[in-house]
Amino acid sequence: MKRNKGKRVILESPYLKGDPLAVAYAREALLHSLSKGEAPIASHLLYPQALGPDTTPEIRSQGMGAGFVWHRVADRQVVYCDLGISCGMVEGVQHFWKTHMGLFRGMPDLIRDLGVDTLYRPLLGEDLEIGPVEFRWIRPIATRALPPPTPKNKKKK
Repeated sequence: MKRNKGKRVILESPYLKGDPLAVAYAREALLHSLSKGEAPIASHLLYPQALGPDTTPEIRSQGMGAGFVWHRVADRQVVYCDLGISCGMVEGVQHFWKTHMGLFRGMPDLIRDLGVDTLYRPLLGEDLEIGPVEFRWIRPIATRALPPPTPKNKKKK
């Protein structure tokens, strides 16, 4: 058996209450992380198997709380962004940041402090590291999820 001597990684990806696309993507992200020699944990895939889907605030809180305990022993957090960043992922990043850096001023402050140039870098296919958190994309840019187009009002003739 091959031993993985990689870093302990908290993996974040959208879960969307067990949506098959989100689950398949999370598994793809796990494999990607393992291929980089990391030792990932994806609590959003693990705990719903025992607790059931996060259909109530209590179940969601219990699962997220159990996942947050792992933040203390992880070396870093990797946020997989091909399908976007969910509210739960933002909560996870905020908690991880507080655990490892001592404070978190909020995602809007972090984004503002990064500046526009840094935010556009991932569009070119590069990963983005901010302190102990890495934002990662595993799919080519052309296949990434895009927001649905805004419907245009058509004028009737």
